[in-house]
Amino acid sequence: MNKEIFQIINEEFSIKLANSKISSLRKKDIQKNAFRIYKDGFIGIAGSLGEIDEEFLEKKAVKALDNKIPYPYEITKNQCKTSSIGQDLISDEEFLKKTEELLDRLNKKHTDFTFSNSISKTRSVKFLRNDENTELVSELNYYETGIVFKHKNSKNIMDGFFGDEDIVYDTSRIEKMADMMLDNYNNELDFEDGEYPVVFLTMDTTGPLMKFIRDLHGMIFGTGSSLFSGRIGEKLFSENFTLLQSASYQDYEVIKHFFDNEGTFQENFTIPLIENGVLKRPYTDKKTSEMFDFELTGSADGDFDSVPNLNYETFVVKSSEKTVEEILGNRKAVIIFEASGGDFTPDGKYASPVQLSYLYEGGELIGRLPQLNINSHVYDIYGKDFLGVPKDSILGLRDKDGMVVNMEVSKI
Repeated sequence: MNKEIFQIINEEFSIKLANSKISSLRKKDIQKNAFRIYKDGFIGIAGSLGEIDEEFLEKKAVKALDNKIPYPYEITKNQCKTSSIGQDLISDEEFLKKTEELLDRLNKKHTDFTFSNSISKTRSVKFLRNDENTELVSELNYYETGIVFKHKNSKNIMDGFFGDEDIVYDTSRIEKMADMMLDNYNNELDFEDGEYPVVFLTMDTTGPLMKFIRDLHGMIFGTGSSLFSGRIGEKLFSENFTLLQSASYQDYEVIKHFFDNEGTFQENFTIPLIENGVLKRPYTDKKTSEMFDFELTGSADGDFDSVPNLNYETFVVKSSEKTVEEILGNRKAVIIFEASGGDFTPDGKYASPVQLSYLYEGGELIGRLPQLNINSHVYDIYGKDFLGVPKDSILGLRDKDGMVVNMEVSKI
């Protein structure tokens, strides 16, 4: 029998915005505890909130073994590591003052718009300890800004969004992004359909990475339901395309705990799923790794008091050695700020409406474009049409940002 303690502690101070004013403050301090018992290929779990009572939880976890929940996998052994991202957070008073000053500047400069949503600062600690000489501690200290804007003459619920997530609360960077978008918002441009370099500033679950999120899922891949099933070792994409699963802030500015809910982590907190165009592996937890004999990537997630299960971890497209100027030259580009509602077909065709985008030329935003459609195919996006992630910043806001792909673009 083995014993394991898993904990997540979240301390958050959130500032809510409504109608261009601070509407409320919210503070959360939550500790979640789970005691896990492993015996004879089964797992028993007991959970609690607040201060942990190990003796009480252990008894409940032993009792939970009666449910006969299978878990015939070896627990993490002989791993001791501590990682901390970010410095001590600024005080609540300073955080509130900086936010008030930011909001005041935005209101004075951009009188045509109203602002809402939230800004928060968070300390998050993830802890795992078991009786097989493993103790893992991960601490994250970061700020998350998400500001929704609406033009006062607009009939929409919202017209756009700008924000930031980082280990420092850089209001000047947030303000600069707002200025870029809002100064050019009323400059509505016409658009001629055709092929353009398209810049995806964020690579989230709704964009062109969604095909990999689904089709590199270990269970989907292993059961033959993926477009890429059975093709490990094949060169499917551009030599310049490398897709990483990463929890490294140092290398890729990812703010994420370095180990998964089973205690698995990678050296340098990063593992390639696709490397120089070659499919290397799907992402896996212990179950899918053992079931299909895939390499374990450490992608187990789930509720703190549930059996860990496979889930998407953060994907990063590795940057190239080329600058923005070398990639784009004198070409006009479409920079996407909001594109929701897109999807891939099973055979890899991609299409998405674009709700908010700007024309980019000569290193700056020129004006706002009408609503657009973009379309391509996964093998083209990451193959012949993949231009890369510049090693410098497209908008001059971060060290690097944005993936650039040639795509067919048309007005809606």
